[in-house]
Amino acid sequence: MTVHVLDAESVAMLPSRSLPTHRNTVLIAVTDAVVRGEVVFPPEVAKEARRLADPPDEPWVHALASACRATSVPYTFVLQALAGCEDLADLEAEYSSFEPSASYVAGMALHLRTSGIVVVTEELDPLPDRAGLGEACSKLSLPMCTLPDFVDTLPGCTSAMVSARA
Repeated sequence: MTVHVLDAESVAMLPSRSLPTHRNTVLIAVTDAVVRGEVVFPPEVAKEARRLADPPDEPWVHALASACRATSVPYTFVLQALAGCEDLADLEAEYSSFEPSASYVAGMALHLRTSGIVVVTEELDPLPDRAGLGEACSKLSLPMCTLPDFVDTLPGCTSAMVSARA
């Protein structure tokens, strides 16, 4: 079984990127995959996703986070991710009340690596303040895919059910 580790943007933007005619199908399929343990994300992703989500989508994001069985990532794996891609750290974040969750996603993927994981992210390019998660996955030899590719793996769904990244 492949386990998909979602990043905060993927969780937060899934409802708004799902095409209106397919939105319920996609959200139910993702929720079912979370309940089955095929989709996970660390608590830091849930916190960041709630902050990023459009207000009408916050209840679904909150419910999905509540259904997710993943627990905190052992910090040694977060450190291992940062050692393998130190540009993933946002050094400015320590001075704010918000810490990006990307290093926790990479840490969870490293922790679950023997389970057959795939990181789901749209961070394919470097960000202004840190490396994108896609770059970190490449440096850490972690398989990754985009949100439409992930939706394509869900029963009854295709990548055509979500819009391309804005």
